[in-house]
Amino acid sequence: MPPMIQLREAVFGLEDQAITGPINLTVEPGEKILLDGPSGAGKTSLLRGILGFLPLIGGAYLYEGVATNKHTIWALRQVTSYITQELAVGSGPVHAWLRECLPAHTDIHEADLAKFHLSASILENSLADLSRGERQRLAMVAGRLRNPKLYLLDEVTSALNAELRRGVIRHFSEVEATVIVVSHDDDWRRESVFRQHKISVS
Repeated sequence: MPPMIQLREAVFGLEDQAITGPINLTVEPGEKILLDGPSGAGKTSLLRGILGFLPLIGGAYLYEGVATNKHTIWALRQVTSYITQELAVGSGPVHAWLRECLPAHTDIHEADLAKFHLSASILENSLADLSRGERQRLAMVAGRLRNPKLYLLDEVTSALNAELRRGVIRHFSEVEATVIVVSHDDDWRRESVFRQHKISVS
């Protein structure tokens, strides 16, 4: 089985303007990776590049052994949950937002919410009334219900207290899917299942 993702001297950017890279990284199916590096090193840009939101302008990027193109990137997006630190949503009810962002006929059970310390009553709340931490955990519920092969997590525990943060890290350390994390929280570094990959400022 080929690696899920291979980056060989990969540079992502716009036109001739490099934003992150060159990067060499191989990610095996089911592997857990923590992208480590200072602010401004391009970690978030790398996640966007993996999803094709930031074009490859140098080097090579392979998905499951095949050089990426619009078809392979589309296939990757279909099996990926990309969760960021800020859930950009409107002001309608939570249950309506979940229905819109999840595959048709996806059942939302109380246990799905409880896994991230949310109660079923939150489904009736307005999105505008949620705290930042509740929004982050709600995004994780939605991401998990998509049953992805790949999680891309960008500072998803930045608004959580220590107990909730440890629970989230434990969850993503145990999932069978591949996980790539960007975080400045030291608790991620202390989780031995995550292999740290250094990203340097270009």
